[in-house]
Amino acid sequence: MNNYLNSPILQNLRVKVLNSLCTSGNKQLWLIGPEGRGKTTFINQLLTELNNRKTETYITSYFDFKNAKDYNFQTSLFKFVDSIIGSASGLTHISNSSLNNVFDDLKSRFPKFEQHTNNYFNHLSHSNVNILNTNKKWREMVDYMNKNDSSFEVFWRTCSLTLELLPQSFGLTINPNYNKLQTFLLFVNSIAHRVDVNEVKERSPNYSNLVTGQWAVTYLTECMRSFANHEKFNWILCNDGVEHLFSSPFLNDRGPVFLTNLIFCLQLSKLQSVFIADDSTSALKVADGYYNKALEKDLGSGVESNVNTNIDITNMVFYDMPEMPSDQAISYLTLNIPFPERYIKSVWKITGGNFSLMNKILSDYKSFEQKVSLGTVQQVLSGTSSLVDDEYFPMLKSKDDQLQYLKEEQLKMFIKNLYHDTLNEDIIKFDNSMNEVLSSPSIQKMRADVKNEVHFKVIVYETIRHLLDKKWMRVKSDVKIDNKVMLALLSANILYYQLSTGMLEFKNTLIKYLLRSYIDIDYESFKPMEKIEYKANFLLNQKSLYQDLDKFFV
Repeated sequence: MNNYLNSPILQNLRVKVLNSLCTSGNKQLWLIGPEGRGKTTFINQLLTELNNRKTETYITSYFDFKNAKDYNFQTSLFKFVDSIIGSASGLTHISNSSLNNVFDDLKSRFPKFEQHTNNYFNHLSHSNVNILNTNKKWREMVDYMNKNDSSFEVFWRTCSLTLELLPQSFGLTINPNYNKLQTFLLFVNSIAHRVDVNEVKERSPNYSNLVTGQWAVTYLTECMRSFANHEKFNWILCNDGVEHLFSSPFLNDRGPVFLTNLIFCLQLSKLQSVFIADDSTSALKVADGYYNKALEKDLGSGVESNVNTNIDITNMVFYDMPEMPSDQAISYLTLNIPFPERYIKSVWKITGGNFSLMNKILSDYKSFEQKVSLGTVQQVLSGTSSLVDDEYFPMLKSKDDQLQYLKEEQLKMFIKNLYHDTLNEDIIKFDNSMNEVLSSPSIQKMRADVKNEVHFKVIVYETIRHLLDKKWMRVKSDVKIDNKVMLALLSANILYYQLSTGMLEFKNTLIKYLLRSYIDIDYESFKPMEKIEYKANFLLNQKSLYQDLDKFFV
């Protein structure tokens, strides 16, 4: 992987991303592309390089929403905040004077910050928590804050005493081993969370399902900006797995709104940031109001479209992670499979340049070598324990040649069973994706409007076949895709839209094989008269179907 990341094809991308991260400016970087291309590894390598620089100080906060996709939104929000607080663990030199500056910045930028702080402590005082209400010193501090303009010193002492008496008030079970900056961020986040709860509580009794973390994001990004400015360092916020904010059933009710708020606050604070997504639809929704509506209808999420309300689209820069070129992919496979080229290419035709698929197959091949011994291979080939029963066994050749023969046969067995074993999970995911395509609201409506199942399948299958037959697909710059089948393929992450180039591509080489196989198998299940009807229908509609697709491309 390191050889690929350092290859010429990625050097240009590497320079662009580094320049964007190191140049002061209000930009949000998006690195997108199909799963398995090494986006996360690529970005983490660059962030590590920045963190190790001696001339400048960089702090990076990294969070992967993939690790939160199976939790409810509230828990995911807490994990996101924890990642920001955790990233400040190395900043042990922060003084009270610096904290005071940030506190003053919060008060200056948000006139209601002091009111929010008082409301938080008043909420605690009305919560009938004995350990707080019976502490005279704590009650006096809260009363003083309510009656006087709050200074940093009073704020810090009150928060610190609250943390000492009741860590649970800040979402903790014990007093944490935090430095001053982490503790300050913890205090501010708890105050912001109370504001979020109070605001939605006024609108609905079921408020816990409405909290989006708007104030938490607002206050924390301002703290990050202020600290970075006063301490003369760069703070980069990296958000991985952004697609899960839209696709996870636990996050998609509030995930898009959260993302909107996050981008908006990052633009206000002018913090450098990176967003990584394994799909293109997340970025498309943020970048383009048309696709936000078109793709959201296909997903049927029911989330209100407000992604573009306050975001300056011109501040976002989109980069697409390329697939590993064929020569490098074949070279990488050759290093790990020391056999003739025909075997290497048979694997490459399945994986293409998808690094994740290649590693998955190579890892399973090593396991297969250990599980299926050469003795077992010989018995399978001959049907007995005798070598002479295998007519192809090189009896008259050297031991090395005999060993090589068995190893090649072992590899053949592995390759023949790829689809049943190693790629079984990928095939199941593909089937689920095709079910998503065919069950999407727009496709279901088209099916009902057509009123003929064979004609419906002609439209869907021949659209896919025509796209598969194209060597490259560049969408015209002044054109929006409105083809229902293409939009459904985009929504299901079978088809990908490169925002930086306008190119359309399929997820990977394996998906192309599975699509053709899916169509062929379904066609073979047709009755004879249905096959005739399919062919006739296709001949009648081929020209108009192709014209409807080709109008999108250069």
